[in-house]
Amino acid sequence: MKLFASAFVILSFVVCLAFDTPVFGQSVVPNALQNMAGNFNGDAFDCTRANGLRSQTVFLGSEVGKGTIVSLAARGLPNSGPLAPTTFPDVTIIMSTTPVSIPGLSTTFASNYGGDTKTVFQGPFIQSAPDCTGLNPCPFASPIHFQKPFHFDPADGNLLVEFIIPACNVIDALPNTDATFNDAALISVIQTVSEDDSSGPMGTLFQFAVVTQFNFAGPIPTLSEWGLIAMASILGIVGFMVIRRRKVSA
Repeated sequence: MKLFASAFVILSFVVCLAFDTPVFGQSVVPNALQNMAGNFNGDAFDCTRANGLRSQTVFLGSEVGKGTIVSLAARGLPNSGPLAPTTFPDVTIIMSTTPVSIPGLSTTFASNYGGDTKTVFQGPFIQSAPDCTGLNPCPFASPIHFQKPFHFDPADGNLLVEFIIPACNVIDALPNTDATFNDAALISVIQTVSEDDSSGPMGTLFQFAVVTQFNFAGPIPTLSEWGLIAMASILGIVGFMVIRRRKVSA
């Protein structure tokens, strides 16, 4: 009986090990700027424009990586000071797997969407940043946690990230944002179309992007896997109870 109960416990342990434990991963795009600052001071957010801001950036899929994206973040420029928490009242982020190549982004926003276009975040966003004196690059700060995660597979295309920020009276919270502009080495990695109008249908093309950190969630078990995990848990409990009863009887 003791051997039988031990077998139950071992079986449950092995079955549980058969599944991937959810692990969070990250990618920084452009990959070449993971450990060094870009060549440009960009605006991560800006709602001081009279008609707001709309922009789309396409990131090379192979540099983003495969997985479920749950948040993204930007970082300050080297030697930039700390930033007190600043609230942007209305930020919309849309993501899509786009068939558009790089370069090849259309100046018409709607033409760049793929079939899985999704609004991943909509609402107020609080941004802050730590002191970056003497650091190169700065740490990423104030990640935007999505309300709806986005699954991305580079085998299906490149990643399109769209920001829509209506006009407001908030001064750009992170003016010293690490970005890249007209870097010949990155011409096939990033491209942006932007317009100083949050509802504008078209924009102007730039070889520009904010250096972006994408954060991924670990794999989620399927319904059948949840069933096996539950079964393994029950087997483990039964085995423990048998061993306990055996010890009491002894």
